[in-house]
Amino acid sequence: GLIGCLPGGGGGVSVLANSLVNGMGLFNYRITYASQRRWNGIEWVSPEGEIYRMGSLVEDEDSWYWQDGLGPNVSGLMHGITGWGGAMGIVTKMSTKLYPIASENLEPEGISYDSCVKLPEDRMKWYNAAFSSEEDVEKTLGEMAKAGIGFVVNRVPGLWRDIAKSRGNLAYRNMFWKSWGKRTREEVSGRRVLRVLLVGRASKAQLEYEERVFMDIVEKYGGRVLEARQVDEASFFAVNSLDMWQPTGMFGDCDVGMESLRCIRAMGEGWRTKETEQ
Repeated sequence: GLIGCLPGGGGGVSVLANSLVNGMGLFNYRITYASQRRWNGIEWVSPEGEIYRMGSLVEDEDSWYWQDGLGPNVSGLMHGITGWGGAMGIVTKMSTKLYPIASENLEPEGISYDSCVKLPEDRMKWYNAAFSSEEDVEKTLGEMAKAGIGFVVNRVPGLWRDIAKSRGNLAYRNMFWKSWGKRTREEVSGRRVLRVLLVGRASKAQLEYEERVFMDIVEKYGGRVLEARQVDEASFFAVNSLDMWQPTGMFGDCDVGMESLRCIRAMGEGWRTKETEQ
């Protein structure tokens, strides 16, 4: 099977619109976040009504399969750092690359908002791992990158797990609301959970190999594997992601569109410095 880079904003967000902003999605760990690298052809109508074609569309309207060629090209006009917000015209057509994933069909079940996608157990598996320190999380991420395992890697805000555990569990919901006002900032920020989707893109044996490597890395850095439902509610069809993003105060992906831990650390330090100055 093949897949593109989907935004984590529910069915109301398009692949085209997401590509023109940051191009982020839950697959950025395996598929580069820089959407210019994923574009093949673009048709752009300027405010003056002129039609511009980029990438392989310069050949003819049916050529969708390659970019401009070696060296710099003008597709960066479409993107900048965080997009133009439509100020320079309208993109009417776009071709984007697709990437390999497990060949089994992903079928949704249930009725929105309580719907999900059941994962093929022999090719895809979610894992949640909790750590006691930020340093252990970073070391785990570094080891995973070196080993080349994982398809989705995400940090999970503590409130996400509370929302998930509250479904159909009245006792937990009551306990959550009674205890919420008593939780300190340190308790909430100290819940360090790494959520990882392992995918055997080539075979079942690949999934089993990545599971063994992941377990060894988590154990090495003192992590604890938590129970994880083997369904998906946001990554592939983005069916229920809005009910997770909005209550947690952030509409964007936790990977922040960075391609290395060094960049993530530098960005985090910059934010913390600004908060301290303010």
